[in-house]
Amino acid sequence: MTQHLLLMLTIFLLSFAVSYIGFLFVVKKQSFQMERIAHESTVFVFAIAYGLAFVLTNFFGYSIDDFVVHLAVWKFWSLLVLFFVLLGADFLFKKDLFFSLCLLSLCLCGAFLLPESYLASEDKLLFILLRLGIGFAWFVLAYFWFLFNGISGYFGGYNIVICLSLIFLGVLGGMPVFYAFLATGLLANHIAFLIFNWYPSKIFYSNRTCQIIGFVLGGIFVYTCPENLLPCHLIILSFFLVELLLVLIKKVLFRDRYQNMQTNCIYYQAHISGLMEEDVCFSLLRAQLLLVVFCCFQIYMPTTYTLFLISLAFALWYLHKLQNWNEEEKTFEDLKEDLKQDYENIKNLSGKE
Repeated sequence: MTQHLLLMLTIFLLSFAVSYIGFLFVVKKQSFQMERIAHESTVFVFAIAYGLAFVLTNFFGYSIDDFVVHLAVWKFWSLLVLFFVLLGADFLFKKDLFFSLCLLSLCLCGAFLLPESYLASEDKLLFILLRLGIGFAWFVLAYFWFLFNGISGYFGGYNIVICLSLIFLGVLGGMPVFYAFLATGLLANHIAFLIFNWYPSKIFYSNRTCQIIGFVLGGIFVYTCPENLLPCHLIILSFFLVELLLVLIKKVLFRDRYQNMQTNCIYYQAHISGLMEEDVCFSLLRAQLLLVVFCCFQIYMPTTYTLFLISLAFALWYLHKLQNWNEEEKTFEDLKEDLKQDYENIKNLSGKE
């Protein structure tokens, strides 16, 4: 355990140092201008920090005895190769369509690198369909990971919460500590980013960079599912799933094909209705930290998806409350009076008819 903590601390400090120096260089290069910078610089900083954490984890943090479902070492290194291929596609393809197709292809490739025993089937067609489904789910998460990048501080803060949940799961023994080491490197990177991204922001991530980060986090989610952690991941993604569902519903119903999808998110609407960026961030991040507690409890829960359903209901309720932040909260007596008035109105209308 002491060795694990020392390695975790080493990964954190090195990743934080690299990230902070990199982001500071980017900010200095831009002369502190308050505008969106070229995303190549920030994604490069993230790539160095993630690559460093990945190498240290594979060399010093891999233990075959720690895995419920064995995964060959070369497959882990293949994931790093996929990451750098995606990074290359980001620089190579100017059109988002080509980059998205590359992202989809790499997610599907990563899904087929999963252990053969995971969701195995004697029917080869069913096996292929299952892997395609996993890859597509990974793609959806990665593609829409930019949704929380609409205001200063929220994207970095949300990723910090995600990484904290993965670290706690690893420390508590709910998943291989290997993934907790990776999450530690990502945590350090996002803390360094948040220092410069908190209001008033000096740097931002582009949507593509967010998708690359979503690809990395999605890979950790997918590759820990054989360790029976799908319910935990769904819990921590509750706010993301609710926001994504609401945004897609608005897209389908109102056909806002050319409108930025981030503007349809509830957290963004709360901000433009008058709530300060930092208030939105603090409010949501406090609520999402509660989901980290739910994740830790889920490890020991005899039922599989009960806490996930509670988390979804909580996320939906909290986002609704945030959207109506400027409305006065009604007491139970006020609700009774409203129901009584509604009943009287219906009664009067019935009498007129």
